Amino acid sequence: MQAPTPSSLLIALAGLLLVGCCIGSASFLHNANAERTKLERGLSLTISGRNLLVSRAEQPPRIITVPPVPAVHLEINLASSGWPAAMRKMTTVCNPSLFLRKTLVPGSLRTTVMTAVAPLNAREDRYGPDNLTGSEFQSALNEQYLKVLGLHKETGKSQAIQYTAKARRLDTLTLNKEGEIKLELGIPTDLAPIAPKIPEQEFALANILAEPDDMRLTEADVFPITVAGSSKHEHQGRGCLHEVCQKLRTGKPLRIVFYGDSITCGGSVENPELSFCNLFTRELKKRYPSSEITAINIGLGGTSTNTRLPRFREEVLSERPDLLVVEFVNNFALSKEEIKRDFDTMLTQAKAHGIDVILCTPHLFAPNYFPKSYGMKTWEMVAKHPYVEQIRSLAKQYHTGLADVAARWENLQSDGLAPELLLTDKLLHINERGHEIYAEELLKCVKTELDASFPLLLSRLVPLSW
Repeated sequence: MQAPTPSSLLIALAGLLLVGCCIGSASFLHNANAERTKLERGLSLTISGRNLLVSRAEQPPRIITVPPVPAVHLEINLASSGWPAAMRKMTTVCNPSLFLRKTLVPGSLRTTVMTAVAPLNAREDRYGPDNLTGSEFQSALNEQYLKVLGLHKETGKSQAIQYTAKARRLDTLTLNKEGEIKLELGIPTDLAPIAPKIPEQEFALANILAEPDDMRLTEADVFPITVAGSSKHEHQGRGCLHEVCQKLRTGKPLRIVFYGDSITCGGSVENPELSFCNLFTRELKKRYPSSEITAINIGLGGTSTNTRLPRFREEVLSERPDLLVVEFVNNFALSKEEIKRDFDTMLTQAKAHGIDVILCTPHLFAPNYFPKSYGMKTWEMVAKHPYVEQIRSLAKQYHTGLADVAARWENLQSDGLAPELLLTDKLLHINERGHEIYAEELLKCVKTELDASFPLLLSRLVPLSW
């Protein structure tokens, strides 16, 4: 018998490897626990454990493993952070028990006494809950957390809470022009995870939610991306921003007042430049550099139209804006009659002073944020809250612009997202992607008035044309 040559041995080994890969893929596909999801571009995704098998007819499948999510190490300075940052980093506003159960890595929590720092510079105003000033409310919430967490605040000393948190990560499955499948990894966070930015040469197929304790993925962790940025409602109010658009076209100065609550403040984003007000203003400046655009943000956390309206002349009209952008997600708590009265007064005064207006429908609160008496058990029920439709009707009645954020929230699945993935505190405050959606909807209003070439480039998920 002739001895095998080195080349024949290599050929045989390659054949065995090929057969092994085919058998592995076949067993993967026929795994009783595998789950299949259809994607764009004729692709399908099968899940088994932490493995993704992406396949297309007449092409070999690609197996991608989703790596584990590392924990994150955090520190909160109780003297300088105040309650909003502290509560968001502890997962859910006023819910330390949920923080203990869902976020904290056991045994990692500790406090340290810090060197002297500047005292908390809290805004003192009459809008604090239960007639507490801003600093009193912050102190009360911090003390509540410390008590539940079994920690003691030392009087006269600056303390910090240090802990390790379980993190989540939102990854994106992509396809490039050469047909290669890749998994772009997001950044681990204990807050609402944000999908990674995708290179221009890649097409986003699906977002994959990687949870900290998951040994296996399920179909619920896969969010296919279809037509990003779409919504069911198209009314933006053509012809309602005439003065604003005239100033932009002719290079005249433009003053914008942003009027709202903590969402307008941008209080839920780490970087203020990523709030929707700044994103919108920056895009306008980029498009119309010859027009001097001034933005005045008078957002105030914890307020609604009924607490702000008495000072409307002082806060808004005195600024002499050309454009007024109104966002009050907190109006969910008001009655239909209160909302109608407040907006009738506000819009009548704005129109009388020649101010163009864009009304924002609210993004959607988590259903469990509402009192049980509201009967809000599902996201669909929140989307049908009367306040949402009232804003759409008021925009038509007063011929204002409409940034229909609620409609985008109803159709987040097309962006490969879900409402709960955009809420940093799992209740009402939004992450950077949530702010981008507000800015995108505001830009749609301006685009409707101006020209079809106006760039809507904020969304990182807009499909490529190739």
